[in-house]
Amino acid sequence: MTVLHAHEEPGASLLRDAWRWHCWQPPWLPGRIRGRIKRWALGRYTRPVVCRLDTGQRFVARPDDFVQCEIGITGSWEGLIYQAVKGLVPPGSTVLDVGAHVGYSAMLFAEWVGPDGRVHCFEPVPAHASQIEDNARLNGYERRLSVRRLAVGDRRGRASFHHDVTQNTGMGSLVPRPTQGVTVDVDMQALDEWRAEARVGPVALVKIDVEGAEGLVVRGMAKGLGAGDYAALLVEIHDRELEQFGTPLGELLETLGAAGYRLLHWEDSGGFVPGAAPGHVCYLLAIASSAPVPARGAAW
Repeated sequence: MTVLHAHEEPGASLLRDAWRWHCWQPPWLPGRIRGRIKRWALGRYTRPVVCRLDTGQRFVARPDDFVQCEIGITGSWEGLIYQAVKGLVPPGSTVLDVGAHVGYSAMLFAEWVGPDGRVHCFEPVPAHASQIEDNARLNGYERRLSVRRLAVGDRRGRASFHHDVTQNTGMGSLVPRPTQGVTVDVDMQALDEWRAEARVGPVALVKIDVEGAEGLVVRGMAKGLGAGDYAALLVEIHDRELEQFGTPLGELLETLGAAGYRLLHWEDSGGFVPGAAPGHVCYLLAIASSAPVPARGAAW
């Protein structure tokens, strides 16, 4: 793969030009026409570039993808949320990144765990998994980071994964949406079973971003949750899609609470606060009762 450096021309200009199109929202154009024009315009920016995260790490980003372009422009994506959980991941620990997309959070985790820790990424889209590996090589993380090309659920088997083809490629899921034009058959496995086979011990943090399949992932962690093997979970909640999988948010919260996890939710003011209720959660943080809570900083 040929990449360009964002701090050199034309890499930086590609990101800036693509970002202008991502932000282009003329109110006088109907949405469908605006969308077609943006798709046509962004089709010129598919070539990856190498940028820098605000942590100093190097990162391969595709300018035509909204999230990746914002990372390239700003160096971050939901950075406050990740900084709030950094204290839960000590050096030498293990992190599972479920729904790793192209590896932004994985790069942060790999830095946190250090050379003696391990980050296991789960990403079923082949192109995304390869991009994670590219990012790991750029930062010298090959020995501390691995990529599993499979979906995570509550059982072992095959599943249909629907890949989003809009300007946000991180919206792929096990349930189809109108904008998802590519479907691939993928392997699926539960985390408890995978951990047993891979001989992975206690886990400091499990990040889950699976577009509605959160309940399936948690069901596949039941044994480890009961034993406190997963010290903390950071879960992006997708209320509407959760219902499609038959696991409403209330049920998910009850499951974690019954396993002895303390529940917190993210507030827009910039911190995790105790408690969680359906309809008011976009990011859920669940901490095992046996796990120490880090000292509260600005984000707690």
